[in-house]
Amino acid sequence: MAEDACVTFLQWALPQLNMRWPGFRKVRGQVCKRIKRRINELDLPDLPAYQTLLQSNHSEWQHLDGLCRITISRFYRDKEVFAFFGKEVLPALIHSMGNKRALSLWCIGAASGEEPYSLAILWHLQVKKLFPKTECDILASEIDPHMLERARLGCYEEGNIKNLPKAWLHKVFTKKGNTFYLKPFIKEKIRFIQHDIREAPPKGTYQAVFCRNLVFTYFNMDLQTVILEKLHNVLDEGGVLAIGGHETLPSSDISRCFMQWKSGMPFYRKI
Repeated sequence: MAEDACVTFLQWALPQLNMRWPGFRKVRGQVCKRIKRRINELDLPDLPAYQTLLQSNHSEWQHLDGLCRITISRFYRDKEVFAFFGKEVLPALIHSMGNKRALSLWCIGAASGEEPYSLAILWHLQVKKLFPKTECDILASEIDPHMLERARLGCYEEGNIKNLPKAWLHKVFTKKGNTFYLKPFIKEKIRFIQHDIREAPPKGTYQAVFCRNLVFTYFNMDLQTVILEKLHNVLDEGGVLAIGGHETLPSSDISRCFMQWKSGMPFYRKI
């Protein structure tokens, strides 16, 4: 399948899935390979034949939606963001909790678990000693059941963990061969659920929501606005939304309900 043909197809198909082509430009190769495999599975001759199938078969759109999920992740992705969250944001949230004993975090699009586990590691090794009476509850949601299964296993290769401070590795991982296994005290801090962020959010409210490199990269502006309003509703007053370092909030009335924590840092406080 020629790349130009796949790009043209994606530019046609993505808007019908409420997604935006610019978000896929750099990762199009991953999606095009999946689409090629799907065409072979269906024993179709080429991409135009697949496009014809989509026009007559609504259920195939659901399958295509699954092919467009991007699952690039690693521990401590954007190290400076995690460092700022641990040093500045978490302490401020804890001080504003009042009588609450547990800080609630929601990590959206958890993929194979690297981001929520990074938050748990940060909590245990850097923040908890400063606030020994405070607990931290982390909910991690992911739409793909296969990614969830990998996340719950907590097993990673060296390339996944290269961004973590080296002094932390032996504290949170057990190494067997070339594989790193998360220790139970880190794994037990995360509650994983299958969830599509386009649906109603899980019950509860949160002091911080991590929604990075997903909604505000791949979805169109209308859907971004709808989801941002949902996130606003589940955040406590003064709660924080974390987005990707190259993402921006959509231009809408709901965006005015958030104030950037610090210029250059992708944290937005509910006001």
